[in-house]
Amino acid sequence: MAKTCDIERCSNKGSYDLDTQQRQMLCTKHAEQWRSSGMRLRTNPKNRRLRLVEVHVSDGY
Repeated sequence: MAKTCDIERCSNKGSYDLDTQQRQMLCTKHAEQWRSSGMRLRTNPKNRRLRLVEVHVSDGY
């Protein structure tokens, strides 16, 4: 899994936690912001980067 954080294009030096409930990696610098904002990380297996997306209830999540 890539270690890319899209918030402020930060470089978190590999400090990522595995969120087993959401099955994703969270940058420790911004994990609380992501969890409280309704934003979630999704992986793109082709370029192996993490992308921050907003998930709506209508999406089925």
